[in-house]
Amino acid sequence: MHNLIAAVNQCCLQQNWYAALYMALTMPDICAKLEDPDSKESGKRYRAWFDTYLKPTYKSPFHGPDFHFLNAGDLWALRCSLLHEGTDEVAHQTSREVLRKFKFTTQGMHRGKMQDVLVLNVLAFCEEMNAAVEQWLISKQGEPEILERISEMAVIEQQGFSPIPGVWIGGPRSRGSTDA
Repeated sequence: MHNLIAAVNQCCLQQNWYAALYMALTMPDICAKLEDPDSKESGKRYRAWFDTYLKPTYKSPFHGPDFHFLNAGDLWALRCSLLHEGTDEVAHQTSREVLRKFKFTTQGMHRGKMQDVLVLNVLAFCEEMNAAVEQWLISKQGEPEILERISEMAVIEQQGFSPIPGVWIGGPRSRGSTDA
């Protein structure tokens, strides 16, 4: 998970906003699947993860105790619309609850809700998502099954490696290295 958090941060530093946003939207999926690998209901997992780790971030002290700028169903709807259709319009998503549309900006506004449109600063959103994933990681430190699944996540090899015994890919092997 730390590789994904770092990748989101790097994309933000490079102002590669689309890559940062798309990766940030997938991290709750990954965390929730690592936590509950047998569940086939990704939307339900995603929304439960949001409610636990991200929902408090979107609470408003000015609008009453039950008001949140963003809720689980609307974020799931955004994730589905953006990742599968390339749109920030969520009105057609059955999981949506309140919002009709999201607008992302690199300008100062963040959490600006106007009727059924939520304006989010993409950098702030990605930072909030990374913080929620970090919080999730901390909460799972005592769970060896989840830590094992995290250790089995995909890794992009950046140096020479042996995918199977007898085969070396990449740069020269260092002395004493084996492919067994």
